[in-house]
Amino acid sequence: MSALDQLLYGFSIIFIPSNLLLCFLGVLFGTLVGVLPGFGAGAAMAILMATTFKMSAVSSVIMLAGIFYGAMYGGSTTSILVNIPGEAASAITCLDGYQMAKQGRAGPALGIAAFGSFIAGTFSIIVLMFLAPPLAEIALKFGYPEIFSLILLGLVMVSYMARGSMLKAFMMAALGMMIGTIGVDPMRGTERFSYGMVTLMGGVGIVPVIMGIFGVPEVFENMERAIQRELVTGEIKGLLPTRKDWKESLGPISRGSVLGFFLGILPGIGALIPTFISYAVEKKLSKHPEKFGTGMIAGVAGPEAANNAGVAGAMVPLLALGIPPTAIMALLMGALMIHGVQVGPFLIKEHPDVFWGVIASMYVGNVMLLILNLPLIGMWVKLLRVPYWVLAPLILLFCLVGAYSIDGYIYDAYIVVLIGIVGYLMRKFDFEPAPFILAFILGPIFEMSFRQSLIYSYGDLLLFFKRPISAAFMVLALLVIASNLIGIKKRLERAEVLLFGQRSSALVLLVIAILFLLQATRYRIGSLMNPEPGFFPAVLGGILGLLAVVLLIRRMMKKEPERGRANNPWTDMKWQKTVFVSISLFLYVVFFDGLGFLLSTFLLMEFLFILGNPKQWLLATLGAFLSSGFSYLIFKALLNIPLPSGILEGILNIA
Repeated sequence: MSALDQLLYGFSIIFIPSNLLLCFLGVLFGTLVGVLPGFGAGAAMAILMATTFKMSAVSSVIMLAGIFYGAMYGGSTTSILVNIPGEAASAITCLDGYQMAKQGRAGPALGIAAFGSFIAGTFSIIVLMFLAPPLAEIALKFGYPEIFSLILLGLVMVSYMARGSMLKAFMMAALGMMIGTIGVDPMRGTERFSYGMVTLMGGVGIVPVIMGIFGVPEVFENMERAIQRELVTGEIKGLLPTRKDWKESLGPISRGSVLGFFLGILPGIGALIPTFISYAVEKKLSKHPEKFGTGMIAGVAGPEAANNAGVAGAMVPLLALGIPPTAIMALLMGALMIHGVQVGPFLIKEHPDVFWGVIASMYVGNVMLLILNLPLIGMWVKLLRVPYWVLAPLILLFCLVGAYSIDGYIYDAYIVVLIGIVGYLMRKFDFEPAPFILAFILGPIFEMSFRQSLIYSYGDLLLFFKRPISAAFMVLALLVIASNLIGIKKRLERAEVLLFGQRSSALVLLVIAILFLLQATRYRIGSLMNPEPGFFPAVLGGILGLLAVVLLIRRMMKKEPERGRANNPWTDMKWQKTVFVSISLFLYVVFFDGLGFLLSTFLLMEFLFILGNPKQWLLATLGAFLSSGFSYLIFKALLNIPLPSGILEGILNIA
């Protein structure tokens, strides 16, 4: 079948009424997520992942992907009207978009952002449609060494592009893989690190970890700081760009589309970097570069095209190779894995409905976004006035109950709280979460490929350099690491703030590594020729311990910079509110079964609303009553999820 025939097959899937509705809901919610500062596409996808269990694999990914590219659309609205990026990828749009809005040209800025996003999205989907299948055909020839080397290259690239230290990013990757080893060994069937707990025998769930690492820390950080929103006042008109606007924007849109797509393919790049590169290119090519930052429409068109094209670009390695280039793509991979769909070169042949259905849904979703975005600008502006103290408790509630709803295990909610606190501390001490989540999801495949390669080669580690494709990936990974080592001194001098807390975090990770290594020795280690269940965990523990020692030595060799307490993570954290919220979440989980869903949820919402705004306790009580009742209807009546009855519901005989 030709690509066109396959695409028509994809359209037959997306035009199933339920899939069309999910696509609409995904892009609508994604736009909302993009509009609201302090929320993120990753957190939103993590929260809603729990609602996809009763859907088919293709339906769930259609909705989750819609949230992602919908958020890219919505982020420009906040950047232009409030000068706060709703999504990180829209940060550069603030420079000229907000200036245009202040000059009374918010309409053209919003219009060109919407049309540019649509053009870029359509272009990138077409390229994805023709590029992914042949790439998957090549990947079908990969053996275990090639898979291992490719995943290693992806992790190295993501770590290289991570904010702050690459060393810390490697440590997070090792920690993510360590958590991924909990459960049954993929080769021997031996239970590892479960300690007799039935809930751990199947491993740590993907959804609780994702919710904990994305949702909870996002809320903690945003509750700490008051987001100042200075909305542009006045009527927004002239949303359709003029002929002059189009003349100035078509070039930037075209270049941004190409840049965004091909940069988006690369691991670790994401949507942020292409937007800055696009902006720099347009400024360089402009006849009036000095006017950039004062309201140039090209400064909006190029970056907005780049960030939307990057979505389809990131789909290429995910769908064709099974390697998620960003943390958000790892969420999509996790959603498919939950439904038993293995992402990679076999996806197109074994699950053509998923591959072509998702591509067709992106066509339809882009049209929906273009139709939705412009008429609903007024509604998005009103939503921007909703204070964050109202949104934060609702996000936390959906994280906890969403994790619980997967299997009905309260243990999953504990994981969300624990990982959420760890994720918050990771962010505070500049430990990037992206390598952690990618390594956690890819860990089992990585371990299987590594151990099978060693068995195949009788323990010859040079095997990875003897096979041409594997050798190419390994050499690229080594070159990336070498380039990082060359520039490490300059980065250290530029980022002295990272020294604060470095000793304590290194010591904590060293202790974790030692304990994990000792526990790994409880299982058979084996040898290079025959690696047993304890082999890979022991390697991970050794690597994390070695990296922690290097971080500790580097900290001891560097003189403490003379700075005030403001840049110290330990003193920079608003401990009181974070501790109170953490304790309240823990108590909610503890009493969830005993008090029941309605009563425990009401008490949690009441406390969090009052904590967010102590002066509005009457409004907080009303909000707690409505949110607990509304969430009960969503989870119990709509999603048919069994919730604990507890004391109150038992008395009232509410099932």
